[in-house]
Amino acid sequence: MNNKTPSLSIIMPVYNVERYLREAVDSVIAQTFTDWELILIDDGSPDNCPAICDSYAAADPRIRVIHQANGGLSAARNSGLEISEGRVIGFVDSDDRIDSRMYEKMIAAMTKHNADMVLCGYCFEWRNRTKIKQPMPCASVLSHDEAMRELFENRAIESYSWDKIYRREIISSLYPVGRNYEDLAVMHRWMNNTSRLAVVDEPLYHYRMRKSGIVYTPSVQTRIDKLNADLERIKYYHTLKISGLDWQKIDASAVKSAVGCAKHIARYCSKKDAYAAFKQIIAATTEFYDRIKDTGVLNARTEKRYQRLLSSPCLFRLSMRIGIMFQPARLKKAQGLFP
Repeated sequence: MNNKTPSLSIIMPVYNVERYLREAVDSVIAQTFTDWELILIDDGSPDNCPAICDSYAAADPRIRVIHQANGGLSAARNSGLEISEGRVIGFVDSDDRIDSRMYEKMIAAMTKHNADMVLCGYCFEWRNRTKIKQPMPCASVLSHDEAMRELFENRAIESYSWDKIYRREIISSLYPVGRNYEDLAVMHRWMNNTSRLAVVDEPLYHYRMRKSGIVYTPSVQTRIDKLNADLERIKYYHTLKISGLDWQKIDASAVKSAVGCAKHIARYCSKKDAYAAFKQIIAATTEFYDRIKDTGVLNARTEKRYQRLLSSPCLFRLSMRIGIMFQPARLKKAQGLFP
């Protein structure tokens, strides 16, 4: 065990990723910034991952391993946070990899700008295609209100945990256990504790797109978790005084999220499950719709779909299912993108 307190704690949950784990850990070991500890949380993985984790810990004193019963990504990350020692926290998923200079550049930006959080760009990587996301090319540092506005827009800044590093003191809440979209549930709270956000405008994180990811798995509960996380964030923003925020657009985003949730469930889940979910969606979002329905802030298609969801769930489901009849060729082609 390394007796020196590290500057950076990197938390990596591990579950059923034997095929990718070594590449992920090796990319951390290859960092040009070397004052780190890597915490591998074996979340009850049923494959050879526990042994792989132990072999890395035996070879490098900067690597620690926790073996625990399976509790999901949130529980694993929370366990890593509880034992981490670094003044700065980072997250890497165990099926991804990072650029060798990622943490050197992000720590340097944190120091230069006296920032509480640092954001970098990333690459989404399929089997034979890469999509690069480079955030905020015209800004190197954002104030609290600027960062909170950009996070809410969810374009230049998104709620992922792995494309950022954090001063320990801003992590004021743990991930919700037993829920999907756990990043979305906490990031606005952590960002609200941030005075300055620094930006490294380079794609330094490599995110592996896999067909088993929650985005590609049809599930009522997964989509309801996403909607609930969106609504919690919207209600949280309503409690804040953030300059430049349009409150009608914030409420409109709740309706947009509701329509997206209902559309996915209508298309890919059973009829019985869909109608039960529609009731939950409507009950959770009518208060937002009622505040903006006569303001013109919603785009016409979203408003039409939400009104149809309210007045005729059967017709809404039918119209959404008809839509996928025109997608098979595109979806079949997309299957070849995944490893």
